[in-house]
Amino acid sequence: VEAFNKAKLAFVDINTPVDDPIKSAAEVSNSPEEGELNRVNHYFLELSHATFEDSTVFFETRDGSAQAGAVYVATSGFTTINAGDTFAILAVEIIGDDIPEPTESFEMVISNPEGASFAGGVSEMVVMREILDDD
Repeated sequence: VEAFNKAKLAFVDINTPVDDPIKSAAEVSNSPEEGELNRVNHYFLELSHATFEDSTVFFETRDGSAQAGAVYVATSGFTTINAGDTFAILAVEIIGDDIPEPTESFEMVISNPEGASFAGGVSEMVVMREILDDD
């Protein structure tokens, strides 16, 4: 019965202005423009179905060509999808500027699932986020 209750985790990302509320997962942009104002990149961490127990994961950003503190605000911690729910939302702030620069990237890493498992038995999920310069 325990294994039957284990759901699979998956996530998609959405980029919205800091003061604009999240509307739907349909607004996904794989390569958003950086902009001159800070924006928040939201990650929807979704279970394939609701479970009877809480599901917890560790998340963290990792530098690629984009450097934390200059291009985005680093974040890490644990998040929980409560029993009966199917998603949690993670957020990373993208730092806007008006300086011409190449496309840069960073990663959102999800690991150490408890109460659920990753599809395919992988130990962590990684999504690379490219940030297009618009200057």
